[in-house]
Amino acid sequence: MLVNDRPTDQRYPTPAVFVKQTPRSVVARATLALAGLARAEVGFYRDLAPEVPVDVPTCYHASFDARHLSFLLVLEDLAASGAVFGRLGDALDRRRAESVVVALADLHARYWSDPRLDGGWPWLRPLVDGFEAGAGQAVAPALVRRGLRLAGAAVPSELRPPMLRFARRRTAITRGLDRGPRTLLHNDCHPGNLAFGDGGHVWLVDWQLVRAGPWARDLAYFCATALDAHNRAEWERELLEQYLDRLRSNGVAAPSFDDAWHGYRCHLVYALEAMVVTLALGVMQPEARVRPVVARAAAAVAAHDAFTLL
Repeated sequence: MLVNDRPTDQRYPTPAVFVKQTPRSVVARATLALAGLARAEVGFYRDLAPEVPVDVPTCYHASFDARHLSFLLVLEDLAASGAVFGRLGDALDRRRAESVVVALADLHARYWSDPRLDGGWPWLRPLVDGFEAGAGQAVAPALVRRGLRLAGAAVPSELRPPMLRFARRRTAITRGLDRGPRTLLHNDCHPGNLAFGDGGHVWLVDWQLVRAGPWARDLAYFCATALDAHNRAEWERELLEQYLDRLRSNGVAAPSFDDAWHGYRCHLVYALEAMVVTLALGVMQPEARVRPVVARAAAAVAAHDAFTLL
C-alpha cells in the first residue's frame, strides 16, 4: 500500500508502507484487546520508537480505540527498502546472531532500571499483570497439554511432566524470575520478528509483546528459538559474554558472568512454553514452522536442566 500527503514528484518520493490493523474476527479482536497486545504495540510506536537505540520500522501513524477494540499502524515497508525478513524456524548464522545480541544489549542498556518502567508508560505491562495471573494462568495448563500432544517427539518424554507442572504454577514462577535489574523487553525476538540488511544490519519488528522485565528473558528466548541446537551449544557462552561487554560499553554495571549464566539458563523455559503454546493455538504460525522451534527450545531446556534450576 502507498500513502502520500505531498505532491508526487522527484523531491518527495512516495513511501511504501505496511498497514497493520484490527482483525475482522471478533475472537481475534477480543484477544488482542484483553491481552493488551494492540495497545502495547501502538504505545511502543507512538512513545518509544523515536528514541530506542535499535532500528525499528519508521511509524507514520499509530492509534488505538479502546471503546471499539480497534487499532491502526502505518509503518515503513522495510522489504521495499531491500531488507530481508526472517521466518520462524530459520536458523541464524553467527554473524546475524551477534548483530541481534548487540541490538538487544543496546536496547536493554538504554532502559536498564529506568524508573519509567513502573507506570511511566500506561500501556507497558510487567511480565505478570492481572490478565496473565487470571485468564492467562487459567488456560495455560490446557494449552500446554494440547501443545505437547501436537509437538510429539519434538519434546522428550522427560520434559513433559515438569512442563505441565510449570504450566500449573507459571504465575508464581514467572513472578519469581522477574527480579534483579529490569529493562524494556522485546519479548518475542525470534527470526520471524527480525529483518536484515547489508553489513549485519538488523531491525526488530512486531512489538505486541513488549514488556518490562529481566534482560535474560530476551536473550534466552532468542538463543533458544533462533539457533539450531549444535550452534547454540557452541556459541551461547560467547554470545552472553558479548552481550555483557556491550552492556558495559553502554555504561551499565552488568552482572557477573556466573550470575548472568544462571539467569539465562532459568529463562530458557519461557522459550519452550511460548513455542508450545504457539503450537497449541494453531493460528499464529504454520505448524510445520513451529514444531522445529519447539524442538530447539526443548533441547536448550534439557541441556541446561532449566526446570530443575527453577
